[in-house]
This record gives sequence, structure tokens and C-alpha cells, in this order.
Amino acid sequence: MIKDEMDEVIGQLQVVQINFQEVVQDFLRRFEFKDMKKLNEYVPVITMIANTTRVWENRGHTPEELS
Repeated sequence: MIKDEMDEVIGQLQVVQINFQEVVQDFLRRFEFKDMKKLNEYVPVITMIANTTRVWENRGHTPEELS
């Protein structure tokens, strides 16, 4: 299930003119986090995925590659 969710996040990040914050908020809304500890485990993973996903607007480069 987690792999499917992460694949969906990656797919959303690769869409033209996507807002990273909206993708993260949408992802977090789908889950009911019981505590902040669990939430804090997901946010760094999503951030890492966002920084290493090839994005159309970056001509196929990741944000890390551009920096």
C-alpha cells in the first residue's frame, strides 16, 4: 500500500505546473495520523521523493540536479 501511495505522489509531482505543497497536503489528508511522530516520519520521505523526482518543468531534471 505504501509503495502505491508513493508511486502516486511521484506521478503527481511529475505533472506540469504542480504545487509541491498541494501534493503533500493531499497526501496527508488521505491518512489519519494518530500522532505527530508518525506524521514526522512521512514528511522527510515525501520531501526526499520530491527532490529526486524528474520533473517535466525542469526538462526532465530533478530539483537536486538543478541545484
